[in-house]
Amino acid sequence: MLARPRPRRSSAMKQTVAILASLLSLTLAAPGASAQPGGAGASVAAKIMQRGEADPQNPALLVGLLAELDAETAAHPKVALNHRVRGWVLSHLGRREDAVAAYDAAVELDPKQVDALYECGVVLSDLGRFDEAIARWDAAAKVDPRNIDAFYNAAQTHYNRRQYKQALERWRKAQALDPGDFDVAKKILQALNGLGDKRRAAKAREALIAMWRGSDDERVRGLTEFCFDRKDVGEVHVYAYETFEPKGDLYYVYTFRLTGPDDQLVGAVQLESSAITRAAGTPFVIGFNRDDTHHTTDRAYKQLPTREALWPEVEKVIRAEFADAVR
Repeated sequence: MLARPRPRRSSAMKQTVAILASLLSLTLAAPGASAQPGGAGASVAAKIMQRGEADPQNPALLVGLLAELDAETAAHPKVALNHRVRGWVLSHLGRREDAVAAYDAAVELDPKQVDALYECGVVLSDLGRFDEAIARWDAAAKVDPRNIDAFYNAAQTHYNRRQYKQALERWRKAQALDPGDFDVAKKILQALNGLGDKRRAAKAREALIAMWRGSDDERVRGLTEFCFDRKDVGEVHVYAYETFEPKGDLYYVYTFRLTGPDDQLVGAVQLESSAITRAAGTPFVIGFNRDDTHHTTDRAYKQLPTREALWPEVEKVIRAEFADAVR
């Protein structure tokens, strides 16, 4: 998906089953005696969560688990984990508003329910309630300052709203936790370009390319390009990509992918080079793809243009060739 990436599911969530399993070995307190994870109801909730995690796409199973949770929550209403697991089940059943209420109930009982805060943020984002989502992720990061995905998601939501300073602040915090996170490094570059900070963006670009070249992560090394900026032309969202190592008979230096208001791809504009254009003495030319057809424009360059010089010409092509989408 090119536009508005969905919130990352917390890497901390991978530990949920193990954490919940550890609860099963705890000595149980008197029924309903505690809002803490070790209460009597927590043991039941932990087992239910394990069963749900094992088959989260099974609606019949989830409906059954919800019935068990409802009964357990009625018996132990002050056990925060009961409400947190109810939120998880409800969200997987598509009952998002109910899930938010359940997560909030968990946090009211235990303000340190970081998973409830985090997952509630994801659900609120899905609902389009972005201010509330950011507030939950910020709260999750405050409870668990090493929750990199809470910082990441809050930053991405700020970025989507053109709040580049707030996005950069949170992505910087995420990077401090894991300097080798390639996704975060890309996002920092995007935020700096959004702010128009050319000097720091240039350094961030160099660092990103160096990270790519030195990575032993197959997923990272398999990438051929990176998104460095985005712009809007009318109702068209433009996502700007740079190729890591342009080479071959035909290659693209920059690709500007275009999506409509519904985030569906409508086409692309490229700065490209081919053996033919190089032989003609103008190695670089602007082309575009639309409706599965490639077109070449008369905008050609003897030298690689800067991005600043290139963008106005790309915008002209977008307005001329994708006028129905730009409106």
